[in-house]
Amino acid sequence: MERAAVAAYVRGQYDKLIFQQPTSYVSKNPQTDPECWQDALRELIASDPKRVQAIAEAAGSKANLSSGFTLIELSIVLVIIGLIVGGILVGQNLIAAAGVRATVSQIEKYNTAVNTFRDKYGALPGDITASAAAQFGFDYRTGGVADGDGNGFIEGCWYPHSEFYGCETALFWRDLGDAKLIDGSFDAIYPSNSDGDNPINGVTTSEVPSYLPAAKLGGGNYLAVFNGGYVWNSGSPIPAASAAGTVGNNYFFLGAVTSIAENYITGAGLTPAQAYAIDNKMDDGQPLTGNVQSVLTTFSFFNQDIPSPTGCSTSNTAYNLAPTYSSQVLCDMAFKFQ
Repeated sequence: MERAAVAAYVRGQYDKLIFQQPTSYVSKNPQTDPECWQDALRELIASDPKRVQAIAEAAGSKANLSSGFTLIELSIVLVIIGLIVGGILVGQNLIAAAGVRATVSQIEKYNTAVNTFRDKYGALPGDITASAAAQFGFDYRTGGVADGDGNGFIEGCWYPHSEFYGCETALFWRDLGDAKLIDGSFDAIYPSNSDGDNPINGVTTSEVPSYLPAAKLGGGNYLAVFNGGYVWNSGSPIPAASAAGTVGNNYFFLGAVTSIAENYITGAGLTPAQAYAIDNKMDDGQPLTGNVQSVLTTFSFFNQDIPSPTGCSTSNTAYNLAPTYSSQVLCDMAFKFQ
């Protein structure tokens, strides 16, 4: 590559990265920038910008291309490379942290919306009775079991299958949207199911955003809602063995939802590092204790994650933050209503 072209590139990149980049882009967090090398480097170069430009211009004007580059010229190139690489790494960390903060804020906002709805209308969204829903102008529900029965549980159609999406688990989001307590408006009945008293079926990946709010974290993650205490056994509801302490509690689910076929079709949506960051900000930072927990990615009801050396958690109290696994997508999460 001719030196003139190199000089022009160096000067352009130098101007772009040093003089036009907002200072807020450079991290001043001692954990990510222990020696503040970026600030020191900026000050060093900015102290004599004319000298740097003179060097770049001289590199473009010299006719003898065989004489090579000076150490100063090579240093400038290395500085630019360092700034670019450092900026990319810092930028990635900032984006990841922003996604975690946005998701935490989103869940807290939904908790506030639920409590506001209950204070104003005397019932949980989705669970509000059919007569009260009609009085306040909310969407139709039958008033039968799990379809606006007012028992305080957010249940899916065909009670007590909380893994089914429909009836109260669908009306929950519809009611909050209609009450203008959250952004968006959500469908509660699939077009082929006119009575709304059956689980919603046949929702494709592209249609999921019409039924569930997308998580601010991105990555195909959505927020769903369920009641954490029962499974069906021989025609009768019984507490789920793996759901000790969850009976009678309502939860938000956070994870990847690829479709809805009566139940949620889910998969892992978060990395252990993301799950730990969210848990640590909202609860105790431990995967299987407290109000925020890691759950199995094959969502059916409140099934706690099973610790594994290659899974989301390695024990009841530790997420899998080993370098090999911390950035792999292995986790889904549940958040108890507050």
